[in-house]
Amino acid sequence: MSKPRSSVALASVLAAGAAQGAIVYSGPLNIVSTYSGAGAGYDGYGRKAINIINNDDGPDFVFGYDTASDKPYVDARSSIGATNGLVYVLANSDGANGNGNGGLPATPVGTTIDSTYAARYPGNGNDNEGLMYENDGNTAIVGGWTNNAIIDAYVGIELNLQSGTSYGWLHFKDNPLTTPGSLLLEDWAYESTPGIGIQTGETG
Repeated sequence: MSKPRSSVALASVLAAGAAQGAIVYSGPLNIVSTYSGAGAGYDGYGRKAINIINNDDGPDFVFGYDTASDKPYVDARSSIGATNGLVYVLANSDGANGNGNGGLPATPVGTTIDSTYAARYPGNGNDNEGLMYENDGNTAIVGGWTNNAIIDAYVGIELNLQSGTSYGWLHFKDNPLTTPGSLLLEDWAYESTPGIGIQTGETG
């Protein structure tokens, strides 16, 4: 997988999280990114940034909208994030394409994010990004979300920390039915013990 990239984001939020046993949990966040249209925000499109690893030098992920309102995504590439390869988005592989068009599964609550999940959703070869609906060229449907219904679901992540590989989740509610559409990050969590899975929705 590619390394995350440094961020020029519309907004950034430092969520330090509180350790509860081996699970680090953000607590309720309710951070909203809305599609802004050309001329507003980063590259003309609405984005939000978050930081989930303590003591690093910038946001780990950007989430929001790509070049059209029907393409929300999560991105940890090097030109947006600043974790230098620490965090990966677990998405469908984009195969031979290599252009970051992998789709994000709409993972339900109670799903275990672990090495088996990561093998099923290894992410993109070149771009550490997952799209929820359509690929970058509007030529194929990717991801398990939809642009015609509200979906509340989870995105799996992998953290390559100094102690080893940890697994976690991001919890989103996507609402494409409003104008503008909105993507809400409700909360996040990860298991700090290397190699141990975490269930989506598990907070401690």
